[in-house]
Amino acid sequence: MAMQHSYAGDGRTAVTLLETARERIGPGSSRTVHAMLAAWQVHAHAAAGEAQQAARVLSRADAHWERRDLEEDPAWAYWMRRPSHTIEVGLSWVGLGRSDIAVRLLEEGQAGRSLDYARDTALGLTAIAGAQLEQGEIDGALENAGRAADLMATVDSSRVSDLLRSFSQRLPYGPARAAFHTRLEILAPAPDHDHSE
Repeated sequence: MAMQHSYAGDGRTAVTLLETARERIGPGSSRTVHAMLAAWQVHAHAAAGEAQQAARVLSRADAHWERRDLEEDPAWAYWMRRPSHTIEVGLSWVGLGRSDIAVRLLEEGQAGRSLDYARDTALGLTAIAGAQLEQGEIDGALENAGRAADLMATVDSSRVSDLLRSFSQRLPYGPARAAFHTRLEILAPAPDHDHSE
């Protein structure tokens, strides 16, 4: 529920829900789970435009992560990564207008990401490309977005497709935008929402 509120732009409600969740599980629960909740709270603060709170909570999330005991972790938490290296946190910094922080954290996260996880790799590359575009680093952004687009042949992810299309629309008008748009349409055609016959 908290993530849904964050994505809808209602960061304050998301923060309240996550604080309630943390109180419910109690301080004796897995530090990995606490790190996960705090990472999601970074996203919630970003949705609310609260950069200082986001930075404070991210520091707490990474502190939980560093002190985690894998034997205490529930089996379903296997996918959790260091909070500052998650794609959600990187995208949060982009939303807060700190693309410089986002690029650094997202690149660190990509360096530790296994190529076996093609969707996450594509999503991470797309996030980096979007952050670089915000910084005006067009060449680097196009390179990373192109790598993500190439992975689309092996990945079925509407989120990656949507982010790549958004990236394409935000590119400055010119030959590079037209070429990337064409490349993207070949690799991942836009869905046909007209089901009439």
